[in-house]
This record gives sequence, structure tokens and C-alpha cells, in this order.
Amino acid sequence: MTYNIDSKTYAKLYAKYLHNDRTKEMVNLAGNLKGKRVLDLCCGGGRLTQEVLKQKTKQALSIDASFDMLQDNFDPNDIAILSVFNAPWNPKKYCCGCGTVKYALTDLKNKSLDVIFCQQAINYWFYPEHAEKIKKVLAPKGMFIFNTFNVKPSVIPRTKTYYYEKTGRNYTEVSWLVGDMVKHVQIAQGMDPHFTEFRWIPPEEFKRAFKRAGFKVTVQTDGATDIYMCRKG
Repeated sequence: MTYNIDSKTYAKLYAKYLHNDRTKEMVNLAGNLKGKRVLDLCCGGGRLTQEVLKQKTKQALSIDASFDMLQDNFDPNDIAILSVFNAPWNPKKYCCGCGTVKYALTDLKNKSLDVIFCQQAINYWFYPEHAEKIKKVLAPKGMFIFNTFNVKPSVIPRTKTYYYEKTGRNYTEVSWLVGDMVKHVQIAQGMDPHFTEFRWIPPEEFKRAFKRAGFKVTVQTDGATDIYMCRKG
């Protein structure tokens, strides 16, 4: 099992989820992005950034801790920046690197971003103090939009098995809760398994943290997923 994964392997292992992706709907929640400064935080393979770039944003910044997830997914001529966390702010430079969200937000604190997205990744890094750090990098009335699961996993390992016709592979997923950490194993026929772990964060913790930081919080529920729209006051 492994934590690190490259973009091509990720696409094969999680093919069913990527095919049913709701990225466009999530981006549309921010309204018209033309002329805006946008950050895709924990961008993974960059599918949300690519959707943002269709809207002629003034500046699109993408940050991820994994070089392997980024390297095959962006054209160096795009205005997207794959940022080394201590590198200069350069809208034409193609670069990438590793680091933590805490350091990234510290480096970006004077950038006045209009919208920050975090798609399916907030449980890997968020603690209540991060709400204030996000507030500092946003322009007045700026928005932080993220999604996450809203059902607490069981402490008993749960297994889901399915066949996905588009790849011709059988898949098995195993998830369980240890303390406040979710353990997840993704298995695909003919491939090595992929192991991840992330924190279970109750909806009340998100709402409390962002309201305390002065955000107006709106939540849109779509089955087992909640989408949070946090607007800076």
C-alpha cells in the first residue's frame, strides 16, 4: 500500500468518481469568475483549475503537495501557476513543489484572492485555526468553497465492491474510523492498492470555525456530500 500516487494511477484507481465528477457545478457556485483571482487549494490532478481557466480568470493559482499529481496535467503556457510555496507570484511561470497548506496560506496572505476552492481535500489538512488564515488571503467579500462528506464512518471496516464497465476492472474499497481518523484502502483489479487517511470533521466544527472567523456560511447538501460556501464579511 502507498500514500503517494501519480495522476495517471489516480485516474485509473478512482475512475468511477472522476467520470461522475461534479467539478463544473462546484465552480459555478462562485458565479462569474472573469477577471477574478482564484486559488485551487490541494488541486490534485488539476481538474477544477482547468474548469476555472475556461472562464478567463485574471489569475488562477493551483497548489498541491504532490509533484506527481501535477506534472502531466498542465500546459506551461496556461496562466495557472503550480506554485513552489516560497516562489514569487508569477502568472506565467509553470512550477510546482511540496509543502503544507499552513505554509502556503502564510505565503499567500497578501494576495487578495477572490475565490478559493478546495475540492474533496479539506479533511486532509483543516483545523479550526485555518479559518483565520483563509480569511487573510481573501479579498473583501471573497469566497471559500469546499466540499466534504457528511456521514461519520463506522469504526467497523465497511467494504464496497463493484465492477466499472468503462475500465473493465473490478474495484473494492474498505473504509473505517480509528479515533477521529478515517482509513481508506482503494483496490483495483491488476493494480497495487492505495491507502489514504484523513480526519473526520463534523459539520458543526466547520460551521463554528468559519462563523467565528467572520464568514457567512451557506451549506448545500447533495446526498452524502456537503458543499460549503463561506463568504468573507
